Amino acid sequence: MVTIDFFDGIQKFRTLAPGVDASRKFDGMESSANIAKKKLKDLIEDMWDDLKAYHESKAADKPKWNEAVGYLQGAFANLVMYEFAPFWFQEQKEEGKDYYRYEQQNQREAYISNLWIYMDSLLDLFNNNEAEFLKWKETQTYKDRENLLIESADEFDRYYDIGRSHYFFSKIIFIIREIGEDHIYSMIKTKERLSEAGNEKLKVAVKKAVVFYTMGHAVKRLDFTELPKSIRNNDRDTSRTMRTGYSESQAIEKLSESLLAKYDEYMNDVDFELNKPAPGTSAFLGTDINNEDDKSYYMS
Repeated sequence: MVTIDFFDGIQKFRTLAPGVDASRKFDGMESSANIAKKKLKDLIEDMWDDLKAYHESKAADKPKWNEAVGYLQGAFANLVMYEFAPFWFQEQKEEGKDYYRYEQQNQREAYISNLWIYMDSLLDLFNNNEAEFLKWKETQTYKDRENLLIESADEFDRYYDIGRSHYFFSKIIFIIREIGEDHIYSMIKTKERLSEAGNEKLKVAVKKAVVFYTMGHAVKRLDFTELPKSIRNNDRDTSRTMRTGYSESQAIEKLSESLLAKYDEYMNDVDFELNKPAPGTSAFLGTDINNEDDKSYYMS
């Protein structure tokens, strides 16, 4: 009998992932399970093996670990079914039961939504119990959060609604770091500058620029399952794309363009805040304010 990590049989699995028939076995689902395992293990690294070993020990003497195993089981089961769904729908079709496209999309969306809920709960549990889950602090996911211009999902959510998702935030850390290293730090030099008195407007402009740059690139560079529900729903609104004549890829491209346009606006604000004259001083006007080729004029 085929088994997969964290599940001895289908009964527990189907209580976590909706729509799975009681007679279903794991046969044929191995490749989908391997894909799902890799995606989750890449994120939580050694915590996967530690939780698996704890689960298999049958100890059940650590409440927080029991909770973590439950969340990981839920995330894993739903991601497996998301990956397996196309094959499952084909099986159903061969047995004489067909599904409309919207029904297939709704089912897969349910799996993604459940995945997010379970992963947000798991990462929240890790973050709030670091002394309990020591290996969590050793993961690259945890280390990568250090010295970011946006430090947490909660902070990111103040400027763009991501549902305070720790799972999504973990996926966009590399983009947040990218804008800092490639664009922001060359202008502000140090992050501490944002906390200096009188720099409140600069701080807000930088934070907004980081957020909209991140989202503008995330919609094109992340896997579909890793995008917030609002964007997934927008991308899959078939009636909308038919009415406007846009394909789904064009809709994503248009969304990215609008987000990056906002990024450009906020970068202009950053530039203004960095170069505005100090209080009590006159604006720098250049060396030749009366140049006849200049279409503007100065009034004192």
